[in-house]
Amino acid sequence: MGNKVTKRVILHNHQSPGDILMLTILLRDWKKAYPEDLIRVNTSTDVFFENNPNVEKKELAPKVFDTNALNVEDRYDVSDNGWLKIMAHYSDETQFNRLVNNPYSIHKCGEHRKHFAYAMIGYVNSLLNLNIKLTSLKPDLYLTDEEKEPFEETPDKYWVVVPGGKQDYLRKIWSKNNWDKLFDMFSNTNFVQIGGKEEDHIKPRFKKPNVINLSGRTSLREALSLIYNSQGVISPITFAMHAAAAFDKQCIVIAGGGEHHTWEAYSKEAGAKVPHNYLHTCGMLPCCKNGGCWTGDCENKASDGEQKCMKMITPEIVGNVLAGCL
Repeated sequence: MGNKVTKRVILHNHQSPGDILMLTILLRDWKKAYPEDLIRVNTSTDVFFENNPNVEKKELAPKVFDTNALNVEDRYDVSDNGWLKIMAHYSDETQFNRLVNNPYSIHKCGEHRKHFAYAMIGYVNSLLNLNIKLTSLKPDLYLTDEEKEPFEETPDKYWVVVPGGKQDYLRKIWSKNNWDKLFDMFSNTNFVQIGGKEEDHIKPRFKKPNVINLSGRTSLREALSLIYNSQGVISPITFAMHAAAAFDKQCIVIAGGGEHHTWEAYSKEAGAKVPHNYLHTCGMLPCCKNGGCWTGDCENKASDGEQKCMKMITPEIVGNVLAGCL
């Protein structure tokens, strides 16, 4: 299956926002390698592709759907007829009845030691026998002039912080006490808190004059705007760190020992224009000695219930890094 059949392609992925930001990289570099190809997207976060010149717009009229599909989410607009549907994976998932040998699969990240950005490209290359190459280690986002304007309720200078997260990935949560101490250590620095709107998201509240809480109050496009206008981002492994890379912003990632550091870190060695300060504990504990535990909630906890790998990253450690960024 060569490039001949990829002229009209729909890239599908319904994972988390951070995964969809990796898909913007695949789309950008696919169009650079094969500019004649037409590509549409069908994702959980299509707002990331707004204003993107590489995306073919769907024909919304007439709105006729395939009602033969058993599940509503599997129904498609008839204007998609004749387009090749590809599930954009970053592992070795079987597709078109064959197992794809992705050289940059997440399951091999301890061996190839390449960034997440390579994985979807590697998958599509192997699936369709293409030669797409990574051209830049940053997601591809396009803000309007209006979105580039600062928010009225934010100060001139601030850092975006993400103290919460999803309950199915508790290993990514840095404790509220740690955030409290960090905010107190930098009482003259402004922080704008963002987070998901979903009810199952953890959204800690901080009664501090230097913390503006916009958690659950912004759309994803507004969150991008906040990051674009910020001095930088402090977050766990989440979409905000990838958005920071898209806008060449400083970022302090409180990563712990959950995932292999070469898979997630925007480092100088990996080719990042603005390297992130990636704070990890991989190799420091038995549970992450091989480059990450990759669990939703690691069982290696301290007596107070906090995950040990996150407890090892103290407010003082993060504060020293932040002081060097200001």
